[in-house]
Amino acid sequence: MNKTTLVDDRELLTKLWTVCEQLLHTDDYKNSYARWLSEALLHDADRSITIMDTAAGVGFPSQQLFAQGFENIWCSDAAPDLLRSLIASGGGFGKTAPVLCLKWQDLSHVIMSRFDAVLCLDASIGFMDSWGAEEMVTGPDAICERVREVLQNFYTLTKPGGRFFVGLQKNNNRKNTERYVMPVGKATLDGHTATATWDMRYDWPARRKTWLNLVEYQGKLYEQTRYSYLFDKHELAGFLQDVGFTDAREVQTPDFFYEDVIVAQKGGFL
Repeated sequence: MNKTTLVDDRELLTKLWTVCEQLLHTDDYKNSYARWLSEALLHDADRSITIMDTAAGVGFPSQQLFAQGFENIWCSDAAPDLLRSLIASGGGFGKTAPVLCLKWQDLSHVIMSRFDAVLCLDASIGFMDSWGAEEMVTGPDAICERVREVLQNFYTLTKPGGRFFVGLQKNNNRKNTERYVMPVGKATLDGHTATATWDMRYDWPARRKTWLNLVEYQGKLYEQTRYSYLFDKHELAGFLQDVGFTDAREVQTPDFFYEDVIVAQKGGFL
C-alpha cells in the first residue's frame, strides 16, 4: 500500500475528516448524548434556561437540545464554514437562536449576555488552537496560561450560580505515556470503503500531543497530522478553580462517551 501525506488537497482532507466525524457522531450517539445532557441541564432548572454552546460546529449537541425544547440557545464557533452548515440546517439557528463566529478568547469581550449554562463539549477543549498551528503556544507554562485564558472567558460568560460543562478526551490521561492508537471504524466515501484510525503520540513534559488521522482509501493510506495541547481531566479541574469556578468535578457519563465531562459551578445565585 502506498502512503501519501496530504498537504494541499483541502477538499479531500475535508472529506477524510468527515469520515471520522460520521463514525464518531452516529445518530444513536448524538441522541443518547443529548438525552444525558438534557437530564444534567434540568437538574434544579427547566427548559427555559439560557445556554451558550461555545463549540457549536455543525450543531452537535445544540440541535438535539433545541429539538428537546431548549430554545434559549446561543451558538458560537471559530469556523465560519461549520456555522454556515449549522444555519443551513434550519431549526431556528441564525434566527431565534443567535449564531456567532468568534474565537474563545474573544467571547466575553463581544458577548455581553450571561448564561445559566455554558457548554464546551464534544472534547473540543482538547483541540484548542490545533486548527491553526500558527496560533499554538509552546512550553508548558505558556500552554497552561493559554488554557486558563480561555477558561476565564467561559467563567465570565457564566451567570453567578450557573454551570460550565466541559468535555476532555478520555485518552488524555497519564496512563498513555507515549502512544495510543484508536480504531475509529469504517464508512463509505463516494462509493468506496474508508477505514479510519487515530494514532496519538504524547509528550507530557512539553504538554504537546501529536495525532495522526489515518484513512485507508482506495489502496492508499492518507495521513493528516495535527497537534494539540496536552493536559488531563484532573489538571483541567485545577485550571477551572484557578479562574474562579467552584466545585469543579467530573460527572458520571455512559461508558461509550469518548470524553470525560467536568461540571464547574460559578459562585453566587441565579
